[in-house]
Amino acid sequence: MSMTCFSDVRTPSLRGSTGKWHLQGLNFEKLQLEVLLTPEQAYRGGQVRLAVPVQVQCPHCKGLGDRGFFPCWHCHGTGTVAGKRLIVVSHQPDTQDNSWVRLSLADTPAGALLLRVNFRISQN
Repeated sequence: MSMTCFSDVRTPSLRGSTGKWHLQGLNFEKLQLEVLLTPEQAYRGGQVRLAVPVQVQCPHCKGLGDRGFFPCWHCHGTGTVAGKRLIVVSHQPDTQDNSWVRLSLADTPAGALLLRVNFRISQN
């Protein structure tokens, strides 16, 4: 499989949706992102870097939600803050419009984070 140079890859749009669903007693967070490819990128295939929004452990309270007797001011007592996880998603040569891949990004005791990446081909 050929690899697209990251400098040649356009920044993908991060239009998407999030939600929760349950399967056999497990909780899943699902996130859908759309990546816009040029016709040339779709034809030759390659890889795209994405910054996926995730919740990470608060660095100030180490996930506890408090600093002594007071709620953590950084995470407002939740123990988590918004962050980003960088991932690389591959697409095959001759990628068709509206094709997609599904990835599992994390498994935790509370559930999993599932990512669906939709590839769209620009008309220009």
